[in-house]
Amino acid sequence: MLRFETGRQYLRSEIRAIAGHDPRSKGGQWDTGIAHEKGEYVIFANVGTAGRTGHDYSSRWEGNLLRWSHKRDSTILWPSVQRLLGATFVHIFWRTSDRAPFTYAGYGNVHNVIPVSPVEVVWSITSIAVEFDSSQSPHEVAVEEYHEGAVRQVWVNRYERDRKARQACLAHHGIRCVVCGLILEERYGEIGKDYIHVHHLVPLSQIGKTYKVDPIKDLRPICPNCHAMVHRKRPPLMIEELKKRVQL
Repeated sequence: MLRFETGRQYLRSEIRAIAGHDPRSKGGQWDTGIAHEKGEYVIFANVGTAGRTGHDYSSRWEGNLLRWSHKRDSTILWPSVQRLLGATFVHIFWRTSDRAPFTYAGYGNVHNVIPVSPVEVVWSITSIAVEFDSSQSPHEVAVEEYHEGAVRQVWVNRYERDRKARQACLAHHGIRCVVCGLILEERYGEIGKDYIHVHHLVPLSQIGKTYKVDPIKDLRPICPNCHAMVHRKRPPLMIEELKKRVQL
């Protein structure tokens, strides 16, 4: 996993080296506006100034949100756009001059997608580095905590999950959120197709060891918002309890 320090400035060569490449090399994706490495993406955003490598549509901050354009002529149907929007880790770097180093903003989370050409993505920024995937609950993460005047890394467990169990859960229960009833494709269109979190009724962190999961009894499909709300409490809320709190 790529790791960067929020608020620190980096040269492209430094970022390339952290990704495991020769910092002296030139050309290729690391000299463009977007690069990817083993499933992780790195975005180089020129804010208030045009880029020079095909990403020449000026990005801008809108409060704490970054409005960013993909490559020239890109559309929402491009496979590369779909992969980016579905990626777990998107690292956001930005600068206000095309000759300046880049500042690391943090992880980008898709806040909104504007299906124009080039595709525009509005990113919200998480400056606390969270290791998270579509079947993982928010409390089962590796976290870097940032405090004024100091940086401290705090590591907690990440729990392995069986993707076959996830698939079996969805084959039985479907992809409708068991709390609010949302099917993401109905709300967001094609981009939401087949996307759903899977919730462990008994958190793996409470089990603390390998166990045989029953996909039908132990797992439930749940939308990202409801999943986050379940884990707002410790221990997590029961599904039925959260249902009573949902205001439809």
